[in-house]
Amino acid sequence: MATIGYTTKNQDHYKGRIKTVSIDTNITIMPNLEKSTDNAPDFIILSDNFPIGTANAKVGEASKREYLTLYFDSPDLPAHFFVNMIQDPKQDDPNVYVLLWDQKRQTPK
Repeated sequence: MATIGYTTKNQDHYKGRIKTVSIDTNITIMPNLEKSTDNAPDFIILSDNFPIGTANAKVGEASKREYLTLYFDSPDLPAHFFVNMIQDPKQDDPNVYVLLWDQKRQTPK
């Protein structure tokens, strides 16, 4: 998996940056306050207050650690894509997360 960004947890949300060949933007991952069913996303991903994706909280089978699965999809993105957001093992700060592009889960738009 390729690293394409980092975020920092601030209470109930995350702020960070995603950078690829075609995308370079700040992001905010906010709790989905309008979640009304179990199938609704846990978080909304914003760039300049514009929704560009969603995220769901998961727990790793082997590690038993919580992580987020991010799904980016917006009209101005060249294609939708998935990212796993985990605590950065290279950081001492437990609030720093790394964004790992999940190449196996990509589908054409």
